[in-house]
Amino acid sequence: MLFLELDRCFRHGAPEAAAPTPLDRASIPFARGPYRIWADARIDDRTNIVAALGLSASIGDPELALEAYLRWGEACTDHLLGDYAFVIADAERGRIFCARDHVGARPFFYALDGKSLRVCSEIAPLIDAFPELDELDPEFAAAFLASNRFSSASRTFYKNIHKLPAGHSLTLENGSQRLTRYWQNETVAPLRLSSDAEYVDAARSLFETAVADRLRGASRPAVHLSGGLDSTAIAAEVAKYQAAHGASEPAAYAWYLHATDEAADDETRWIAAAQAALGLKVVAPPAEESAIVAVLRADGCKVPAALNLLHENSIQKHASEAGVDTILSGWGGDEGLSFNGRGYQAQLFTSLRWAELAALGGGGPVGLARGLKRGFGEWKADPLSRIEPKSIANTYLAPDLAGSVALAGLPALSFKNPKSAMVSLIGIGGTAERMEDWAISGRAHGIKYAYPLLDRRIMEFALSLPGHMFMRPGVRRWIMRQMLDPKLPDLVRHNSSKLETARVNSLFKIVRPAMMTCADLLESSSDLGPRADFVDIPKLINDLRGPEEGFPKNFSHKRRALQFLLF
Repeated sequence: MLFLELDRCFRHGAPEAAAPTPLDRASIPFARGPYRIWADARIDDRTNIVAALGLSASIGDPELALEAYLRWGEACTDHLLGDYAFVIADAERGRIFCARDHVGARPFFYALDGKSLRVCSEIAPLIDAFPELDELDPEFAAAFLASNRFSSASRTFYKNIHKLPAGHSLTLENGSQRLTRYWQNETVAPLRLSSDAEYVDAARSLFETAVADRLRGASRPAVHLSGGLDSTAIAAEVAKYQAAHGASEPAAYAWYLHATDEAADDETRWIAAAQAALGLKVVAPPAEESAIVAVLRADGCKVPAALNLLHENSIQKHASEAGVDTILSGWGGDEGLSFNGRGYQAQLFTSLRWAELAALGGGGPVGLARGLKRGFGEWKADPLSRIEPKSIANTYLAPDLAGSVALAGLPALSFKNPKSAMVSLIGIGGTAERMEDWAISGRAHGIKYAYPLLDRRIMEFALSLPGHMFMRPGVRRWIMRQMLDPKLPDLVRHNSSKLETARVNSLFKIVRPAMMTCADLLESSSDLGPRADFVDIPKLINDLRGPEEGFPKNFSHKRRALQFLLF
């Protein structure tokens, strides 16, 4: 974990920590002459970068990142692949250089003032060590409560604590600071290959490499297995890799299995089919009401969001007890190689490719009319650009604060073509938020998460693809389906549903009583502190105790309000 404080104005000579309060959990740097690096990193494509730098293959990842900086300076991020967050103190130049990987798989929070730079992989230790940082940003808090889609790539609940955005570096030098967006994914050039088979082979090769890189150093890997395309593809590749290297099969975890009281349980059917094909044992540790109450009561301004832990908390506990040290997840695939092709019909619409548009719509005049409607709808769409006042009325934001966020901007999405859609989806910051949450919560259990489909090489390959690689008549996510392991059954290969009705219904049966317990605790609390001013508490308590059939309504807003409050 990163945890350090540096004097931002040091000059020649190794910089020293300047914390007025001892950092009991401070990171230990790797030092070489006038350079130090603090890093949370897994550097990929090691064979090539080690060769380029003329180094020994045994070099550690932090040292490798430092050597890349010594060779290429601030441009080292153009050469480093993998998941990383690091700080380099360059006393030779009087410079501090910080960088975070392209998608933000490793958290990086920082506070910067005229004297010092404070960095940590988590917010809570920063505030524990430096209580003066415990000042809420009221605008951020109000926007968080006003929209369940609000997220930020750079801001946090605290005025003076920021995130280093994914794909960015931060340089402090000569009394100035410079934030640089080094991963400019919108500039990825189009790729033109001669056949579908070549595209599929290239995708499969990159995918195999990405999985292998993430298994380096893992002593007991595990996988998520939901029965969907992304997690199943990763589970199949990890199982194949482990068998080829004489290692034990990966542990496999699902969020949900075997709801005997559900009439239609597609999730279990998909998981069972994948499990049988791969020969894996899948475990779905049950969520417990008491654990969910604890997650909802945790300070959501400092710790992971409850949404990302309702199921994963139980998995982390089970995995830790089983000795698992790495979990490979399919998270993020929808924004890359497994993209559904949104924006492709807009691209066909604006380029007047009527025949292809008609084919996607089902063929003939009716298909063309349908395609034109969809294409125009994607082209003009500008979702998430503002928080509408009418939607705020359905939240638990205190009524007198509604005006302060009615016009607050949200990151806009562009669906004018598949590439712009993928770029803007990644840019919102929501993908990184789940990875931040799992990195923080997993660390407490000795577990690291890895995301093969968010590998930079795979992401850039996906961004280079023509739209028909993602979408064809009657088929979305085409290339991902083609590169699936042949042993996987058609039930999984042709799965096109993102609905998980049985899982959600099963979860709500546990979450509802947990939230009713929270309502009782809220009502009995004598002092809820200043955060209570942000929340319409009587309305929240009333809705938490509402009838079962109305429980799913505003669920996300209930969850956000509860975890924001301290009770």
